[in-house]
Amino acid sequence: AEPAQKALAARADAFLAQPEPVRVAFLRAAGDADARSLAPTIAARIDADQPAPVRRQALATLVALKAPDAGRRVELALADPDPSVRAEAVRLL
Repeated sequence: AEPAQKALAARADAFLAQPEPVRVAFLRAAGDADARSLAPTIAARIDADQPAPVRRQALATLVALKAPDAGRRVELALADPDPSVRAEAVRLL
């Protein structure tokens, strides 16, 4: 898993500059690879003006990575303007 983590970290900025489906796939891959070093970068996808699918996957990935602030991020997402993000936050509680 470590080579995958390093590869994802090295290409994070490039992947996160791609269209929405690529960003979502990258976030999912980061969780699958247990790329905990990317937690701050992933958290920024929740705070930024990102589409709802990206925010939903960023939340799920932070929880999967057991990021230190994942619980707080999920609680904040309960007030997200998008109902699908709020539903994901409820699912992750």
